[in-house]
Amino acid sequence: MKIGVPVWRNRVSPLFDTARTLMIIETRNGKEITRTEESLDEDFLPLRARCIKDKNIGILICGGISRALETILRFYGVVVFSGIQGDYEKVIDAFQNSRLDALEYRMPGYRGQKHQHRYRRGRMRNGFDKKNGGGKNFWGN
Repeated sequence: MKIGVPVWRNRVSPLFDTARTLMIIETRNGKEITRTEESLDEDFLPLRARCIKDKNIGILICGGISRALETILRFYGVVVFSGIQGDYEKVIDAFQNSRLDALEYRMPGYRGQKHQHRYRRGRMRNGFDKKNGGGKNFWGN
């Protein structure tokens, strides 16, 4: 299995969408086999996701990530652990020892994609247009 961690100054990069360096750790039976550092040159999100897929990375451990990029990666079958911070060596060790959920590895204030509520205030609330009383949400459903 290959694990990808975007790195900036020996730490997990704060935003995967703009990260330039990816540490790739290959493991077998829970043991690290190889570790390589590669450049991430793609800025266009679908191509960045395709690059991860083409490198056969099955797990991505990252800081922040846009909803669009995370959705594409999940479509490709990549398991994404987002909202992670810290020294990348310690983060990899925590992942391999099932301790990645410790508070020291969580970005401050990061609640993850599934907990975010966009358009919570103002005109759109809970997917309904308050002003017009319409039953359609932001995406037209």
